[in-house]
Amino acid sequence: MDRENRSHATQVRLLCLSILLLVFFPSYTSPAQTLQENLYVTNGTVSTVLATENTIYIGGSFTLVGPHTGGGAALDTATGMPDLGLPKVNGTIYTVIPDGQGGWYIGGDFTSVGGVTRNRIAHILPNKTLSSSWNPNANSTVQALALSDSTVYAGGSFTTIAGQSRNFIAALNVSTGAATSWNPNANSTVQALALSDSTVYVGGFFTSIGGQTRNYLAALGASSGAATSWNPSANNWVFALAPSDSTIYAAGIFTSVGGQTRNYIAVLSTSSGAATGWDPNANNPVFALSVSDSTVYAGGDFTSIGGQTRNYLAALDPSTGAPTSWNPSANSGVRALAVTGSTLYVGGGFTSIGGETRNYIAALDPSTAAPTSWNPSANSGVRALAVTGSTLYVGGDFTSIGGQTRNHIAALNVSTGAVTSWNPNANSDVLSLALFGSTLYAGGDFTSIGGQIRNYIAALDTATGTATNWNPDANSTVQALALSDSTLYAGGDFTSIGGETRNRIAALGVSTATATSWNPNANNIVNTIALSDSTVYVGGDFTSIGGETRNYLAALVASSGAATSWNPNPNSFVYAIALSGSTVYVGGNFTSIGGETRNRIAALSALTGAVASWDPNANASVRALALSGSTVYAGGQFTSIGGGTRNYIAALSASTGATTIWNPNVNSMVLSVALDFVNARVYVGGDFTVVLNESRKYFAGLTNPDDASLPVQLAEFTAVGGIRHAELRWKTEAELDNYGFEIERRNIQKSDVGSQTSEVRWGKIGFVPGAGTSSSLQEYFFIDENLPPGRYAYRIKQIDLDGSFTYTHAVEVEVGAAPREFSLSQNYPNPFNPATTIEFTLPEDSHVTLKVFDMLGREVATLVNEERKAGVIQLVSFDASGWASGIYFYRINAVSVGNPDRKFSQVRKTVLLR
Repeated sequence: MDRENRSHATQVRLLCLSILLLVFFPSYTSPAQTLQENLYVTNGTVSTVLATENTIYIGGSFTLVGPHTGGGAALDTATGMPDLGLPKVNGTIYTVIPDGQGGWYIGGDFTSVGGVTRNRIAHILPNKTLSSSWNPNANSTVQALALSDSTVYAGGSFTTIAGQSRNFIAALNVSTGAATSWNPNANSTVQALALSDSTVYVGGFFTSIGGQTRNYLAALGASSGAATSWNPSANNWVFALAPSDSTIYAAGIFTSVGGQTRNYIAVLSTSSGAATGWDPNANNPVFALSVSDSTVYAGGDFTSIGGQTRNYLAALDPSTGAPTSWNPSANSGVRALAVTGSTLYVGGGFTSIGGETRNYIAALDPSTAAPTSWNPSANSGVRALAVTGSTLYVGGDFTSIGGQTRNHIAALNVSTGAVTSWNPNANSDVLSLALFGSTLYAGGDFTSIGGQIRNYIAALDTATGTATNWNPDANSTVQALALSDSTLYAGGDFTSIGGETRNRIAALGVSTATATSWNPNANNIVNTIALSDSTVYVGGDFTSIGGETRNYLAALVASSGAATSWNPNPNSFVYAIALSGSTVYVGGNFTSIGGETRNRIAALSALTGAVASWDPNANASVRALALSGSTVYAGGQFTSIGGGTRNYIAALSASTGATTIWNPNVNSMVLSVALDFVNARVYVGGDFTVVLNESRKYFAGLTNPDDASLPVQLAEFTAVGGIRHAELRWKTEAELDNYGFEIERRNIQKSDVGSQTSEVRWGKIGFVPGAGTSSSLQEYFFIDENLPPGRYAYRIKQIDLDGSFTYTHAVEVEVGAAPREFSLSQNYPNPFNPATTIEFTLPEDSHVTLKVFDMLGREVATLVNEERKAGVIQLVSFDASGWASGIYFYRINAVSVGNPDRKFSQVRKTVLLR
């Protein structure tokens, strides 16, 4: 067969394969991204994100950080912590009832539970899973539920449910979810349901139900669905019902019911429908009721009830309607109540109740009205509460509950996604972050942080969260920070910083906190700073900087602060700059730059300022940029970029500017993008509340399997100091076009200024070749020898074959110091053939055995069996010549000579690969 025919045959086979894929896998798409499920979210904007190997630092306008729970959560009544094993609900829950077995029926405005389609109604089983069979599938909101024996009654705004036409109310089989024949056929929304004997009481917006005219309130036969003769005829909507003996309490926005004037709350006779003399006379709507033995609790939007001032919540005498002295005084509306034992649970829109801060949910003492210590802290409104046993199920508008107060700055654990105890507690927004060693620099609008007065800029201890003595004391907002050696560059709206007049940009000593002589003197706000060797790139709102006219973008000499000749001259603001080799990526609000039309994003020559042909053409501002090899991540206000629809965030080809398949599809502005090369994640912060069609408020972590550079994933980077050397080890989980690693070091010396440190420049000390392209774990090591005693910092510059590069975080070691603890390190190299080195440390003179075992646990070698001295790095050579390939284990047992009770034992795995 000639080449042309072979090509034609190949095309036919590919076409057939494509047709088969479309037929059998019609919804197949590339797994372009997934959400990090365990990552905590916030209750306000995240403006800046900084990711390290173990910690994610975030800053913004938030005051709460908590787990992503979705719109419902089961809380422990003792601790207030949510059970994170429950399936997450992707929308609002308006109603919840126990199923009597330890599970829950829920209704609301959601469409998914635990990632499974459930439209507005679902059953969560006692084993914390979603019922796979119970799926009534309502076509609109479910507002009310009630359970009676084998029937779940549902009310809401739906017109079909369980595959049947049911207008606003239905009865469902508890086992199958099928609609029964019961069909009262209301003419508008049902908001409340209550059961008493053989009667279903109904409240809502309807004026016809059960075949009769019934204004907003009715009683239906539990078997027939027909309206009984009971007819209180309210003059407006009813939102809550609570039966009690021969009466039923009703609440809503009515002002007349049962033949009497009754403002928003009333008691009706279950026999006649007439309003009793009980008349608390609220001044605004009542939305929630809970009746206990001697008290009627009412919640709503009122500020007066029973002739007394009661803000949004009151306890009423069931005989007289007068309010008791109980007065928690919430600061906003109450929407849900539940009483159990000696506790009243309250949910709503409040953030303060009983004189304490409580975000949307609280537990109150029925005797004193004081909040208990129980404080789950939701990030938005609570609308439904139900108790069973030691569990309170909570539903509402929130997406996180069980969070912790973190004002404007927080640290999250990379592995667990949870907020850490680190809590600097800023009093206003944090807008920028920069990290060096154990110090995190923060800039923003705050005037207090880390327990100290710090105006707009501070240095925080990464262990304690306290502010260090470093205090440049700016006089206005700091919006941008960038670190280079012993200098911290700051940009913003200030005119004084570090004890000097500095207009909107300055260079500060990281040891002294004073402004250096470097003084570019911008005439307006500096939004962003990026550093490259001897050049400081700056973007903002300015039109003059470094002694020259420079519109919104400039390159400054790092030594003098003078503007270079580099002058792309954009026609509007610049918000973001990112550097890659000889290319400067710029994002902002401009439509022209370098004499060319470029809408809000461009690539420029770092040497000439000339515009590259790269043109993603965003339709609104670009606020954030991050680079990953051949991918440019952009965030902002755009909905179109790179020739495709991309809402607020996109991954662009660094060569063509076209969008990649990666599409998180957030619903509002992105302000920060940070790349975690160690854990292969993209962290995103902003004003959004939806990511990948799932609720995620203001912060999210995403994968991007299609990013060719993220797979050069550093899995581990550690350094150990010896007597005269430092040993570096690192691992990669996967590599693509990895040329290798440059090793950089700098000496850290104690200065004469307090406990601050001063540092010399980074210097290259070695190079280790990379594996090129690999999908398997690769391990590397480097020994820096003949070092004088002192403290050293190391970092690795990973370089791709195309010259692009990424720095790791820095690690610090002390050389010449005695080890403080027992340790057994991973052997290197690993896998090995035929020899490798095992290292361990001893804080005290110890008797040591080091043995090797095979996969069956049989001892195959003793490498050490003797007393070893403390204070040195112990190196043991292990030669496996003549051994079979396979997995082996080595185990150390050490017993202190001076303190036999102090012992150490550890096992590690190694691979002999021939």
